[in-house]
Amino acid sequence: MSYHFLYLLFLSILKIVSGEDVSMIRISGKPGISNSSETLNVAWQDCMGICWADINCSVVYKKSDIQCQYFRFGTISTIQKAAKKDDEIALKIRIPPDECPISNPLVPGPTYYTQIINGQHYTTTVSSNPLSNNIYNLTYSIAVPV
Repeated sequence: MSYHFLYLLFLSILKIVSGEDVSMIRISGKPGISNSSETLNVAWQDCMGICWADINCSVVYKKSDIQCQYFRFGTISTIQKAAKKDDEIALKIRIPPDECPISNPLVPGPTYYTQIINGQHYTTTVSSNPLSNNIYNLTYSIAVPV
């Protein structure tokens, strides 16, 4: 019975997120400045799937093959490009559904992702830091449509 409930809950979340043409984009990187996060003991692919389906999640970081760091909307403000390939981070951004990026889609920036939650527009914007080529800035805004 509980699996049936979880399946229906997951499907209802998927409908909200999939209508936004949202993708989880993986890049070599690690968290920069943040004020809170959670650690999940799940495989990396599962962690990205959980974040993709959760309207409150913005970014996940691969701590190991079986553990990730989970950042909610507004809790992380910078991402650092990584020198090691093992440092992997994934974030939600909007990419046209018929387009597959040939390189890092954050480079031309800024890139944004907007969700509607309880009638309010929650927007995450990712842009290159003008003072450092190794940092991406994440800014957040909440607006009520008029």
